[in-house]
Amino acid sequence: MAIIDYGAIAFKNGKLISTDMFTPMIDMVGWEDTEEDYYCEYHDGDFHNYPLKAKGNYFAYIGDEEYTVCFMKDYITMLEKLDENEYYRTGERFSRAFYKWSKWESRFGCTNIKVTPRNGYYVCKWKYKGDKYKVYFGCGVDLPYYKKWRMVNYYRSPKFLAYKAKRWIPLDEIWSGRHYITGLGRLGCYDST
Repeated sequence: MAIIDYGAIAFKNGKLISTDMFTPMIDMVGWEDTEEDYYCEYHDGDFHNYPLKAKGNYFAYIGDEEYTVCFMKDYITMLEKLDENEYYRTGERFSRAFYKWSKWESRFGCTNIKVTPRNGYYVCKWKYKGDKYKVYFGCGVDLPYYKKWRMVNYYRSPKFLAYKAKRWIPLDEIWSGRHYITGLGRLGCYDST
């Protein structure tokens, strides 16, 4: 498992484009922001300019310089280029939603971007300029683990679940049948006394 509990794995047209935990922005979308790039935000009755700071602060990026989607933990940031060095920035944090949802959808880059929760993490799908993007992101998503085992969520993997079982239930109790383990009871692996 990675040093941190979150990550992102990005694909473009079915091909893995993530190369590291923090894949460089220029490798994924063909551009990176500079110190002159900014986004504008309205608050306190006035517009304020803030540095964009997208480069190096996200796990994965998809799109191009005109429209870029950035992924960090359970959060996506969407950047739209308005003018030279000026961007529109919006985002969504999925773990703080006060409602139960099965699909989040937003119009971005002339097409819809869709995010669905799946097995403890999130899946983002986006069709843009003839390319199909898919990104797994969130808790337990680990690129080295995916490359080795082809499993997205480390925390739902058999290796991690076995580690947790060994940590909390002594093996002699498991083999003697004194513990009922969820799911194994249907197979007759529980103590009937």
